[in-house]
Amino acid sequence: MKTTSGSSKRRPLFGLVVAFLVSSACALLVPQIAPGQSFTVEQVMSSPFPDNLTAAARVPRFAWAFDARGVRNVWIADAPGFAARQVTHYSADDGMALDSLRLTPDGRTVVYSRGSELNSVGDVADPTSSVTRPNQQVWAANVDNGEPRYLGDLDCSREGCEDIELSPDGTVAVWAARGQLWVAPVSGATPAHQLAFVRGENDSPQWSPDGAEIAFVSHRLDHSFIAIYNFGQESIRYLAPSVDRDSMPRWSADGKQIAFVRIHGLEERLPLLQIRPNPWAIYVADAATGEAHAIWHSSGELIGSLPNLTENKSFHFAGNRILFASEQDGWNHLYSIAAAGGTAALLTPGEFEVEDVTV
Repeated sequence: MKTTSGSSKRRPLFGLVVAFLVSSACALLVPQIAPGQSFTVEQVMSSPFPDNLTAAARVPRFAWAFDARGVRNVWIADAPGFAARQVTHYSADDGMALDSLRLTPDGRTVVYSRGSELNSVGDVADPTSSVTRPNQQVWAANVDNGEPRYLGDLDCSREGCEDIELSPDGTVAVWAARGQLWVAPVSGATPAHQLAFVRGENDSPQWSPDGAEIAFVSHRLDHSFIAIYNFGQESIRYLAPSVDRDSMPRWSADGKQIAFVRIHGLEERLPLLQIRPNPWAIYVADAATGEAHAIWHSSGELIGSLPNLTENKSFHFAGNRILFASEQDGWNHLYSIAAAGGTAALLTPGEFEVEDVTV
Protein backbone atom coordinates (compact mmCIF):
# COMPACT_ATOMS: atom_id res chain seq x y z
CA MET A 1 0.00 0.00 0.00
CA LYS A 2 1.45 3.38 -0.94
CA THR A 3 1.96 5.99 1.72
CA THR A 4 1.08 9.63 1.23
CA SER A 5 4.75 10.45 0.74
CA GLY A 6 4.62 8.71 -2.63
CA SER A 7 7.05 5.96 -1.66
CA SER A 8 6.49 2.67 -3.49
CA LYS A 9 7.44 0.67 -0.40
CA ARG A 10 4.49 -1.31 0.87
CA ARG A 11 3.80 -1.39 4.59
CA PRO A 12 0.65 -2.82 6.21
CA LEU A 13 -1.11 -0.32 8.46
CA PHE A 14 -3.79 -2.79 9.47
CA GLY A 15 -5.91 -5.40 7.77
CA LEU A 16 -9.07 -4.65 5.85
CA VAL A 17 -11.25 -7.67 5.30
CA VAL A 18 -14.04 -7.67 2.72
CA ALA A 19 -16.23 -10.73 2.47
CA PHE A 20 -18.51 -11.63 -0.39
CA LEU A 21 -21.05 -14.41 0.00
CA VAL A 22 -22.83 -15.92 -2.97
CA SER A 23 -25.59 -18.18 -1.74
CA SER A 24 -26.74 -21.29 -3.56
CA ALA A 25 -30.22 -20.26 -2.48
CA CYS A 26 -30.12 -17.44 -5.03
CA ALA A 27 -29.67 -19.93 -7.85
CA LEU A 28 -32.61 -21.96 -6.62
CA LEU A 29 -35.00 -19.03 -6.42
CA VAL A 30 -34.04 -16.89 -9.43
CA PRO A 31 -36.63 -17.31 -12.23
CA GLN A 32 -34.91 -19.21 -15.04
CA ILE A 33 -35.28 -17.42 -18.37
CA ALA A 34 -33.76 -18.86 -21.55
CA PRO A 35 -31.91 -16.46 -23.91
CA GLY A 36 -34.36 -14.66 -26.19
CA GLN A 37 -37.35 -15.80 -24.14
CA SER A 38 -39.86 -13.22 -22.92
CA PHE A 39 -40.51 -12.68 -19.22
CA THR A 40 -43.38 -11.37 -17.15
CA VAL A 41 -43.60 -8.45 -14.76
CA GLU A 42 -44.32 -10.97 -11.99
CA GLN A 43 -41.03 -12.76 -12.72
CA VAL A 44 -39.12 -9.48 -12.55
CA MET A 45 -40.81 -8.47 -9.27
CA SER A 46 -40.16 -11.95 -7.82
CA SER A 47 -36.40 -11.80 -8.30
CA PRO A 48 -34.70 -12.65 -4.97
CA PHE A 49 -32.64 -10.01 -3.18
CA PRO A 50 -30.14 -10.64 -0.34
CA ASP A 51 -28.89 -7.87 1.96
CA ASN A 52 -27.91 -7.17 5.60
CA LEU A 53 -24.89 -9.48 5.43
CA THR A 54 -23.34 -9.98 8.86
CA ALA A 55 -20.97 -12.40 10.60
CA ALA A 56 -20.53 -13.95 14.02
CA ALA A 57 -17.50 -12.67 15.94
CA ARG A 58 -16.21 -15.98 17.28
CA VAL A 59 -17.37 -18.67 14.84
CA PRO A 60 -17.20 -18.89 11.02
CA ARG A 61 -20.89 -18.23 10.37
CA PHE A 62 -22.59 -15.65 8.16
CA ALA A 63 -26.19 -14.47 8.20
CA TRP A 64 -28.18 -12.35 5.79
CA ALA A 65 -31.73 -11.28 5.03
CA PHE A 66 -33.28 -12.78 1.92
CA ASP A 67 -36.27 -11.34 0.07
CA ALA A 68 -37.78 -14.03 -2.17
CA ARG A 69 -41.00 -13.10 -3.97
CA GLY A 70 -41.61 -10.43 -1.35
CA VAL A 71 -41.21 -12.82 1.60
CA ARG A 72 -38.33 -11.79 3.88
CA ASN A 73 -36.41 -14.31 5.98
CA VAL A 74 -33.05 -14.83 7.67
CA TRP A 75 -30.58 -17.30 6.19
CA ILE A 76 -27.19 -18.50 7.46
CA ALA A 77 -24.15 -20.33 6.09
CA ASP A 78 -21.23 -21.97 7.90
CA ALA A 79 -17.61 -22.63 6.95
CA PRO A 80 -16.12 -24.47 5.22
CA GLY A 81 -18.85 -25.34 2.70
CA PHE A 82 -21.09 -22.31 3.27
CA ALA A 83 -24.24 -24.17 2.27
CA ALA A 84 -27.17 -21.79 2.79
CA ARG A 85 -30.01 -22.73 5.11
CA GLN A 86 -33.10 -20.82 6.18
CA VAL A 87 -33.55 -19.80 9.84
CA THR A 88 -36.85 -17.93 10.08
CA HIS A 89 -39.98 -19.07 8.25
CA TYR A 90 -42.14 -16.04 7.54
CA SER A 91 -44.45 -16.96 4.68
CA ALA A 92 -46.38 -13.83 3.64
CA ASP A 93 -45.55 -11.02 1.23
CA ASP A 94 -46.73 -8.48 3.81
CA GLY A 95 -44.34 -5.60 3.22
CA MET A 96 -42.67 -6.10 6.62
CA ALA A 97 -39.05 -5.08 6.10
CA LEU A 98 -36.31 -7.08 7.82
CA ASP A 99 -33.36 -4.89 8.88
CA SER A 100 -30.46 -4.42 11.31
CA LEU A 101 -29.68 -8.14 11.30
CA ARG A 102 -27.17 -9.22 13.94
CA LEU A 103 -25.57 -12.52 14.97
CA THR A 104 -24.52 -13.13 18.56
CA PRO A 105 -20.75 -13.74 18.89
CA ASP A 106 -21.31 -17.50 19.33
CA GLY A 107 -23.47 -17.57 16.17
CA ARG A 108 -26.38 -19.28 17.93
CA THR A 109 -28.92 -16.45 17.79
CA VAL A 110 -30.01 -13.89 15.20
CA VAL A 111 -31.49 -10.54 16.23
CA TYR A 112 -33.30 -8.26 13.78
CA SER A 113 -35.99 -5.64 13.33
CA ARG A 114 -39.20 -6.30 11.43
CA GLY A 115 -41.46 -3.63 9.95
CA SER A 116 -40.81 -0.27 8.32
CA GLU A 117 -39.92 2.99 10.02
CA LEU A 118 -42.85 5.21 11.04
CA ASN A 119 -44.26 7.69 8.54
CA SER A 120 -45.15 11.32 9.31
CA VAL A 121 -48.35 10.31 11.11
CA GLY A 122 -46.73 7.54 13.15
CA ASP A 123 -47.78 4.48 11.13
CA VAL A 124 -45.76 1.52 9.84
CA ALA A 125 -46.13 0.64 6.15
CA ASP A 126 -49.11 -1.69 5.62
CA PRO A 127 -49.51 -2.60 1.92
CA THR A 128 -51.91 -5.45 2.76
CA SER A 129 -54.42 -3.18 4.57
CA SER A 130 -54.38 -5.55 7.52
CA VAL A 131 -57.09 -5.24 10.17
CA THR A 132 -54.34 -5.62 12.77
CA ARG A 133 -52.13 -2.55 13.18
CA PRO A 134 -48.54 -3.46 12.23
CA ASN A 135 -45.61 -2.37 14.38
CA GLN A 136 -41.89 -2.08 13.90
CA GLN A 137 -40.39 -4.47 16.44
CA VAL A 138 -37.16 -6.16 17.53
CA TRP A 139 -37.06 -9.96 17.40
CA ALA A 140 -34.60 -12.75 18.13
CA ALA A 141 -34.49 -16.37 17.01
CA ASN A 142 -32.26 -19.31 17.84
CA VAL A 143 -30.54 -20.58 14.72
CA ASP A 144 -31.40 -24.19 15.58
CA ASN A 145 -35.19 -23.84 15.56
CA GLY A 146 -35.87 -20.43 13.99
CA GLU A 147 -38.78 -19.64 16.30
CA PRO A 148 -38.99 -15.81 16.65
CA ARG A 149 -39.29 -14.26 20.10
CA TYR A 150 -40.35 -10.68 20.70
CA LEU A 151 -37.84 -8.37 22.42
CA GLY A 152 -39.55 -4.98 22.19
CA ASP A 153 -40.93 -2.18 20.02
CA LEU A 154 -38.63 -0.17 17.78
CA ASP A 155 -40.85 2.37 15.96
CA CYS A 156 -38.07 4.68 14.77
CA SER A 157 -39.08 7.58 12.59
CA ARG A 158 -36.63 8.00 9.71
CA GLU A 159 -35.40 5.83 6.87
CA GLY A 160 -32.42 3.67 7.82
CA CYS A 161 -32.84 4.39 11.54
CA GLU A 162 -32.86 0.72 12.54
CA ASP A 163 -29.71 0.15 14.62
CA ILE A 164 -29.68 -2.81 17.01
CA GLU A 165 -26.39 -3.30 18.83
CA LEU A 166 -25.48 -6.44 20.80
CA SER A 167 -23.34 -6.49 23.93
CA PRO A 168 -19.89 -8.08 23.49
CA ASP A 169 -21.10 -11.30 25.12
CA GLY A 170 -24.26 -11.32 22.96
CA THR A 171 -26.71 -11.45 25.87
CA VAL A 172 -28.20 -7.93 25.69
CA ALA A 173 -29.50 -5.81 22.81
CA VAL A 174 -29.76 -2.01 22.78
CA TRP A 175 -31.51 0.20 20.24
CA ALA A 176 -32.84 3.74 19.84
CA ALA A 177 -36.62 4.22 19.85
CA ARG A 178 -38.79 7.28 20.36
CA GLY A 179 -35.79 9.45 21.25
CA GLN A 180 -34.40 7.18 24.00
CA LEU A 181 -32.26 4.05 24.26
CA TRP A 182 -33.91 0.74 25.12
CA VAL A 183 -32.32 -2.51 26.29
CA ALA A 184 -33.57 -6.08 26.45
CA PRO A 185 -32.04 -9.51 27.11
CA VAL A 186 -31.63 -11.46 23.88
CA SER A 187 -33.22 -14.42 25.66
CA GLY A 188 -36.51 -12.52 25.84
CA ALA A 189 -36.74 -13.32 29.55
CA THR A 190 -37.83 -9.78 30.46
CA PRO A 191 -39.44 -6.97 28.43
CA ALA A 192 -37.36 -4.17 26.93
CA HIS A 193 -36.97 -1.14 29.18
CA GLN A 194 -35.62 2.37 28.78
CA LEU A 195 -31.91 2.53 29.53
CA ALA A 196 -32.10 5.90 31.31
CA PHE A 197 -33.80 9.24 31.00
CA VAL A 198 -31.64 11.53 28.87
CA ARG A 199 -32.77 14.86 27.48
CA GLY A 200 -32.96 15.35 23.71
CA GLU A 201 -33.07 12.74 20.97
CA ASN A 202 -30.65 9.88 21.60
CA ASP A 203 -29.30 7.31 19.15
CA SER A 204 -26.18 5.58 17.76
CA PRO A 205 -25.43 3.30 20.76
CA GLN A 206 -21.98 1.68 20.92
CA TRP A 207 -21.02 -0.90 23.58
CA SER A 208 -17.70 -0.62 25.37
CA PRO A 209 -15.46 -3.67 24.79
CA ASP A 210 -16.12 -4.95 28.32
CA GLY A 211 -19.90 -4.43 28.07
CA ALA A 212 -19.95 -2.19 31.16
CA GLU A 213 -20.84 1.03 29.31
CA ILE A 214 -22.66 2.35 26.25
CA ALA A 215 -21.57 5.43 24.33
CA PHE A 216 -24.24 7.22 22.31
CA VAL A 217 -25.17 10.52 20.65
CA SER A 218 -27.51 12.93 22.43
CA HIS A 219 -29.01 15.48 20.02
CA ARG A 220 -30.01 18.85 21.49
CA LEU A 221 -31.56 20.70 18.52
CA ASP A 222 -28.63 22.86 17.30
CA HIS A 223 -25.83 20.83 18.94
CA SER A 224 -25.13 17.29 20.14
CA PHE A 225 -23.03 15.45 22.71
CA ILE A 226 -21.24 12.12 22.98
CA ALA A 227 -22.55 10.58 26.20
CA ILE A 228 -21.55 7.43 28.09
CA TYR A 229 -23.92 5.43 30.28
CA ASN A 230 -22.32 3.33 33.02
CA PHE A 231 -24.36 0.27 34.11
CA GLY A 232 -22.63 -0.23 37.45
CA GLN A 233 -22.97 3.37 38.60
CA GLU A 234 -26.20 4.08 36.68
CA SER A 235 -24.69 7.39 35.64
CA ILE A 236 -24.07 9.44 32.51
CA ARG A 237 -21.02 11.50 31.61
CA TYR A 238 -20.28 13.61 28.53
CA LEU A 239 -17.13 13.81 26.41
CA ALA A 240 -15.81 17.37 25.91
CA PRO A 241 -19.31 18.91 25.62
CA SER A 242 -19.56 22.03 23.46
CA VAL A 243 -21.94 23.95 21.21
CA ASP A 244 -20.82 21.83 18.24
CA ARG A 245 -22.43 18.69 16.83
CA ASP A 246 -20.62 15.49 17.84
CA SER A 247 -21.45 12.07 16.36
CA MET A 248 -20.19 8.56 15.50
CA PRO A 249 -18.57 7.44 18.78
CA ARG A 250 -16.08 4.57 18.36
CA TRP A 251 -14.36 2.75 21.23
CA SER A 252 -10.73 1.72 21.18
CA ALA A 253 -10.13 -2.01 21.70
CA ASP A 254 -8.99 -1.47 25.29
CA GLY A 255 -12.00 0.74 26.10
CA LYS A 256 -9.80 3.64 27.25
CA GLN A 257 -10.44 6.00 24.34
CA ILE A 258 -13.32 7.05 22.10
CA ALA A 259 -12.95 8.64 18.67
CA PHE A 260 -15.77 10.81 17.34
CA VAL A 261 -16.61 13.28 14.59
CA ARG A 262 -17.25 16.97 15.32
CA ILE A 263 -18.84 19.57 13.02
CA HIS A 264 -19.89 23.10 13.87
CA GLY A 265 -23.20 23.78 15.57
CA LEU A 266 -26.31 24.39 13.51
CA GLU A 267 -26.36 27.87 12.03
CA GLU A 268 -29.59 29.79 11.49
CA ARG A 269 -30.74 32.53 9.09
CA LEU A 270 -28.48 31.32 6.29
CA PRO A 271 -29.35 31.69 2.57
CA LEU A 272 -31.47 28.72 1.46
CA LEU A 273 -29.93 28.05 -1.96
CA GLN A 274 -26.28 28.71 -1.26
CA ILE A 275 -24.02 25.65 -1.30
CA ARG A 276 -21.63 25.84 1.65
CA PRO A 277 -18.77 23.61 2.80
CA ASN A 278 -19.35 21.42 5.84
CA PRO A 279 -15.89 21.11 7.44
CA TRP A 280 -15.34 18.56 10.17
CA ALA A 281 -12.78 17.18 12.56
CA ILE A 282 -11.85 13.92 14.26
CA TYR A 283 -11.47 14.00 18.04
CA VAL A 284 -10.13 11.37 20.42
CA ALA A 285 -11.32 11.47 24.03
CA ASP A 286 -10.20 9.84 27.24
CA ALA A 287 -13.23 7.67 28.03
CA ALA A 288 -12.75 8.04 31.79
CA THR A 289 -12.12 11.78 32.13
CA GLY A 290 -14.00 13.01 29.07
CA GLU A 291 -11.11 15.21 27.96
CA ALA A 292 -10.69 15.28 24.17
CA HIS A 293 -8.41 16.76 21.53
CA ALA A 294 -8.58 17.06 17.75
CA ILE A 295 -6.25 14.81 15.77
CA TRP A 296 -7.37 15.80 12.25
CA HIS A 297 -9.20 18.68 10.57
CA SER A 298 -10.70 18.72 7.09
CA SER A 299 -10.09 21.61 4.73
CA GLY A 300 -12.60 24.43 4.55
CA GLU A 301 -13.28 23.76 0.87
CA LEU A 302 -16.39 22.10 -0.52
CA ILE A 303 -14.55 18.81 -1.26
CA GLY A 304 -13.42 18.78 2.38
CA SER A 305 -17.01 18.47 3.61
CA LEU A 306 -18.11 15.53 5.74
CA PRO A 307 -19.14 12.65 3.40
CA ASN A 308 -22.50 12.04 5.08
CA LEU A 309 -23.53 9.08 2.92
CA THR A 310 -20.50 6.92 3.72
CA GLU A 311 -18.71 8.16 6.85
CA ASN A 312 -20.77 6.23 9.40
CA LYS A 313 -19.70 2.91 7.82
CA SER A 314 -16.13 4.04 7.13
CA PHE A 315 -15.24 5.45 10.55
CA HIS A 316 -13.44 2.90 12.75
CA PHE A 317 -10.99 2.69 15.64
CA ALA A 318 -8.55 0.02 14.39
CA GLY A 319 -5.69 -0.84 16.72
CA ASN A 320 -4.00 2.46 17.51
CA ARG A 321 -5.23 4.15 14.34
CA ILE A 322 -8.43 5.83 13.16
CA LEU A 323 -9.86 4.82 9.79
CA PHE A 324 -12.06 7.38 8.02
CA ALA A 325 -13.39 8.44 4.63
CA SER A 326 -12.78 11.80 2.96
CA GLU A 327 -13.47 13.35 -0.44
CA GLN A 328 -10.55 15.76 -0.16
CA ASP A 329 -9.05 14.65 -3.51
CA GLY A 330 -12.41 14.60 -5.29
CA TRP A 331 -13.06 10.90 -4.65
CA ASN A 332 -14.43 9.21 -1.54
CA HIS A 333 -11.32 7.42 -0.28
CA LEU A 334 -10.15 5.75 2.91
CA TYR A 335 -7.51 7.33 5.11
CA SER A 336 -5.75 6.27 8.30
CA ILE A 337 -4.29 8.40 11.07
CA ALA A 338 -2.67 7.55 14.41
CA ALA A 339 -4.95 8.01 17.42
CA ALA A 340 -2.29 10.31 18.85
CA GLY A 341 -2.44 12.49 15.72
CA GLY A 342 -0.05 13.13 12.86
CA THR A 343 -0.33 12.90 9.10
CA ALA A 344 -3.20 10.97 7.55
CA ALA A 345 -2.22 8.21 5.12
CA LEU A 346 -4.24 7.60 1.94
CA LEU A 347 -5.13 3.89 1.79
CA THR A 348 -7.08 3.66 -1.46
CA PRO A 349 -5.57 5.87 -4.19
CA GLY A 350 -7.28 5.87 -7.57
CA GLU A 351 -10.28 7.09 -9.52
CA PHE A 352 -13.00 5.19 -7.64
CA GLU A 353 -15.09 5.55 -4.48
CA VAL A 354 -15.14 3.44 -1.32
CA GLU A 355 -18.10 2.56 0.88
CA ASP A 356 -19.33 -0.14 3.32
CA VAL A 357 -16.03 -0.74 5.09
CA THR A 358 -15.38 -3.50 7.63
CA VAL A 359 -12.20 -3.82 9.65
